[in-house]
Amino acid sequence: MRRMKLVSVFLLVSLILLGGSVFSEVSEISLEEILKWTSAETNEDPYKRENMEVRGFYRDGEEYEDPQFYYFASSAASSREGDEPVEAVDGFYREGEEEEEYSIFISAFTSAPVDNIKVEAMKVFASTVNTLSGGDIYVRIFHTNNHSPEELLSNVINGTEVMAFDCSLSTIADLLFLPELSIFSAAYLFEDAEHMDKAMESGIMTELLDRVAANSGVRVLDNWYSGSHHLFLNETISGIEDPSQLEGLRLCSSCYQGSFDACKALGASPVYMGQSTLKDAMSCGSIQGAEMLLECVTAEECIDSIKTIILTGHQIESVNPTISEATWKRLSEEQRGWILEALHTARSYMETEVLAHEAGIIGELAQKYGVQVLIPCKDGLLQQAATYYSQNRFSAVWGEDAYVRMHSASEGM
Repeated sequence: MRRMKLVSVFLLVSLILLGGSVFSEVSEISLEEILKWTSAETNEDPYKRENMEVRGFYRDGEEYEDPQFYYFASSAASSREGDEPVEAVDGFYREGEEEEEYSIFISAFTSAPVDNIKVEAMKVFASTVNTLSGGDIYVRIFHTNNHSPEELLSNVINGTEVMAFDCSLSTIADLLFLPELSIFSAAYLFEDAEHMDKAMESGIMTELLDRVAANSGVRVLDNWYSGSHHLFLNETISGIEDPSQLEGLRLCSSCYQGSFDACKALGASPVYMGQSTLKDAMSCGSIQGAEMLLECVTAEECIDSIKTIILTGHQIESVNPTISEATWKRLSEEQRGWILEALHTARSYMETEVLAHEAGIIGELAQKYGVQVLIPCKDGLLQQAATYYSQNRFSAVWGEDAYVRMHSASEGM
């Protein structure tokens, strides 16, 4: 259609030039004016339209085929035909600033709600990397409500998305068939968020993630704390001074093998059960408790059946920002440094917010619902977990003494 209109324009010009001597009263009309009228009729600049078609996206002022502009997210702008709407969240440019000044555009995808703590941390990352790079890197956050973490990770691998923020290391292990990463579901691999942060900077973690990137094409950039697992019982107990008190305790466990092993590592007896039956099972006493995140307690509506919380913190959930290795290699060392520093800033923000949120839940359960809150002595639990994970079936998958080496990776840091 555009070509037909351009042909019509040039035919019109030819007729005007040929008929100039006959129709002397017709004033001279420049080609620029005719093109201007044509563009006004179609409401688009043909050159910008072509630029948009090639990239799937364009911005006013952007130079066509600018070699300094790396556009990594054609699917982000088009919202992918047939998908649910993809919502873009901006807000990192002050009024009057030109978005065209950046040279790298990164789309960051998540299925989390707009008001989620993780999304707020993503905004911190986006604004921080833009500031550190002096406007060289621009990150836009996209919300897609019909894509699982596995699908988002797959899109990062095949290049239709640049970064994903919904995956954990355990998810990556399952999707990419990297069983060595399943170690991150082990109980007490990390004692708390601070321990995990220090281990993330260790040589053993760097070596592991480099190996994962080489084998899978996915680069795990950081490890954001998103919550800890604790024990929730339907009975009141006097206290927990020794791990033997958990022996034989029937705990609801998810069908995920990591959750099953975590219960066993604590000395409890895991019971596979659908989350939909948890409330009834807790009420009737077919199980004595469950191991899960604090926020899951309110989501499962089983608060009335909970009498005691044991703050074991035995498993730590994380969010792991990922990027394709091919994209990562295209960036300069300086650009990579900006991204990593911004991710670390966002990590601290999210960790602070999540810990405050968890403290609020514990306070509400204790004060509003009268739930007993117990803090166990972890020394015995740590020793018991280390003994459990010393079995050959774990070292055959993770590597010899991998659990001990990862747990002690932060020592001296």
